[in-house]
Amino acid sequence: MKTKYKSLILLSLLGSSLALNTTSEAAVLGDNYPTQWKSGYGADSWGMYLRQCTSFVAFRLSSANGFSLPGGYGNAISWGSVARSQGYRVDMTPAVGSVAWFSAGVNGAGGYGHVAWVAEVNGDTVTIEEYNYDCGQGPEKYYRRSFHKSQVSGYIHFKDLGGSTVTSSPSVQSTPTPSSTLSSSGTYTFTSRHGIKNAPQQSSSDIAYYDAGSSVRYDKTVISDGYEWLSYISYSGARRYIAIRSVGTSTTATSTTASSPSIASSGRYTFTKRSEIKNSPSTSDSALAYYDAGSSVNYDKVVSADGHQWISYISYSGARRYIAID
Repeated sequence: MKTKYKSLILLSLLGSSLALNTTSEAAVLGDNYPTQWKSGYGADSWGMYLRQCTSFVAFRLSSANGFSLPGGYGNAISWGSVARSQGYRVDMTPAVGSVAWFSAGVNGAGGYGHVAWVAEVNGDTVTIEEYNYDCGQGPEKYYRRSFHKSQVSGYIHFKDLGGSTVTSSPSVQSTPTPSSTLSSSGTYTFTSRHGIKNAPQQSSSDIAYYDAGSSVRYDKTVISDGYEWLSYISYSGARRYIAIRSVGTSTTATSTTASSPSIASSGRYTFTKRSEIKNSPSTSDSALAYYDAGSSVNYDKVVSADGHQWISYISYSGARRYIAID
């Protein structure tokens, strides 16, 4: 279980391959740890040693939850206390997408502790996915197991996918109101906390933050959804957006293509092909998960945006999700 924190490369979000089970709180993904990290030596994108429990969980939080692990997380044994100090909820109530945290000696954890990703919650039984927990398959390999929810030191709620808990994030209030118009490119220094998004829309979820005093180099600006946004390419190659000032008029394009299917304003929808689940009705927003052909979902509204028709519903975590159906 040994690992050390070397360096943090913020916002390395990898592509998601999650297929949701629509009949239970389940998100078992299997061994989708990046192939290039399954051999060799070194650290991953979050500074964790390859094939350690912490590396797998950092990857899974990024690829499935859309959450980039903040700085300060080293050996697994320290994760619970570090998360609490940063304002995240740590309790004994599991949720899909939360992190199961084990102190030394708890449920087979070694002296450096252990962490795993919660894939299922069925009553008092949880199923976790993990790396470097040797149950005969060998060290530094994938494993999945189930046990009573009490057999952990705690569950860390960074950005849950579902279940009975609500993610608790550090509470910092700010209003982005710089007084001057941005240059078309350059370096911007923040005077308050600003959310980073996958799309230039207020409805898009924050995937991380820049705090006051931090700086970022940007290569373009965008006027959208009533705000001026700076934009840059992240380490992962994905484009990010940060709202800097209100311009008073929303310019987000909303339209429905002529070929859009006719659909009731609410009901149950059955998919005919694999469809991406997103945080906002925008094609530029990253996929959080997928519904495969034959799966169904109950939806409560229909939205026309970004040239597509979208069904929308509230997820287990309380967050609104969107799926393009045309």
